[in-house]
Amino acid sequence: MKKRSDPRTPAECLEVLGWSARRFSREAGADDRTVRRWLDGTADMPAALVEWLDGLATRREAMPPAVRRWLDSWDRFAQETPAPPWRVRNRAESRA
Repeated sequence: MKKRSDPRTPAECLEVLGWSARRFSREAGADDRTVRRWLDGTADMPAALVEWLDGLATRREAMPPAVRRWLDSWDRFAQETPAPPWRVRNRAESRA
């Protein structure tokens, strides 16, 4: 894949992916308020998360339009995306 010369903002990545801030918080395993702070610039997003999100958006843009449409149609059925490596288990999972 071709490397982008200018970095994409997290908000631009979400737009490419078609994700809301809530969906991003669910996928990243982060609190909604934390994600809002990241997106409005009042808190710094971890570099690994920025790279993960940009990588997803880059791969999404590289897909042929027909594949993107197909993925969009199946998104409501909780299309799985790669989980970020820092995702922590929630309390219920850690007690099991």
